[in-house]
Amino acid sequence: MKKIIWIFSLLCMLNFQQSYANTFSISQKENILYENENLLNEYLIYTADKQCFIHYLSTNPISDDLHIEVEETSEQKDVKCFEKGHFKINILNDKNDILQTLDGFFIDGFFIGQLPLNSHVIKRSAEKNGTQNLYYFLDKNDDLKIQYVGKMQAELTGNIYTHFEVCDSFEIWLQTPNKDLFTDQTTIQNLFTVAKSYAQTLCPNIQTIIFGATDSPSLKQDGIFFKEHLVKDNSTALWMPDLDSSFNYVLNPQPTGDITLNPVLISPKKQQKQQKDETTTIETPKETEKLTVHVSNKTNKKVLFIDKPYLMKTLQNSKTKDLKEGWYKIDAYLEDMSDLEKKKTGISLNQKAFNIDIISAEKCKSEKCN
Repeated sequence: MKKIIWIFSLLCMLNFQQSYANTFSISQKENILYENENLLNEYLIYTADKQCFIHYLSTNPISDDLHIEVEETSEQKDVKCFEKGHFKINILNDKNDILQTLDGFFIDGFFIGQLPLNSHVIKRSAEKNGTQNLYYFLDKNDDLKIQYVGKMQAELTGNIYTHFEVCDSFEIWLQTPNKDLFTDQTTIQNLFTVAKSYAQTLCPNIQTIIFGATDSPSLKQDGIFFKEHLVKDNSTALWMPDLDSSFNYVLNPQPTGDITLNPVLISPKKQQKQQKDETTTIETPKETEKLTVHVSNKTNKKVLFIDKPYLMKTLQNSKTKDLKEGWYKIDAYLEDMSDLEKKKTGISLNQKAFNIDIISAEKCKSEKCN
């Protein structure tokens, strides 16, 4: 399976880059799904002959007297009804006064700004805060039962929408019933390599990728079983996960009922309070370990990583936020990392690894604190 996924990854990247080089022409066309229609701030504005229309975003109802016309300078004169390509479209009132001009790229009548994305729209939805969502087709693999779907958003600035934005953070969803793909860390990494190739081809300077999977045929939220929110560390070129926003319900089933916190990731005072209130059976560690450790350059704002003498990690807090790459003498509580956590973090099951709660740390002046 690993070999098949890796070969697929390479082929998929090559096919994507080739299709994008040919202006990303996608022939597949499907009906658009709509969800949360009562939250959609969307209106149709037609051409004067009523043959074509655009989807216009507004928080307020628009006049029925508005219509649109395409300027002769538009690059795509032969494309029917703004299905794909670059257009310069004027919005006019009943007196033919120009109220607004939309100059940029469209897909299926939706304005997407200056990104030449000639795909097709799969789904529209909206959120309670007014954010409008647009899902679009990227690619598919029938053998692995995967459809790659991009998601872009239009957010409110005051009471005004500008356009749907692809590259603020690149969001890509694998629509698949094949959950077994997400039981192996190497396979997941190979799938992310494919997703990353889409992101970097469309958005070369992208810094954030949201990479997820759903088994919902209609891309509903309750079908999401995997999600990673990754931020690029420009100093190392590594993509680091934001653990607070990432999960894998295939390896770690979604919690139900009362949740017991990991004792290593909460303070001893909180542990004592929990014991006193009889809300948990966690025992407070009696002794700390004195260790010489090396803080890894994979450390980010959310998680501190240690790579020597063993692999260790902890959520960042006031005691760790200033620790940079290098050697330290520390006092800390240690707990063996579970097999599930090792799988999620990409660590071999036979490798020693710990969760750690650092109580104090002293920077060393020499390697290994000699």
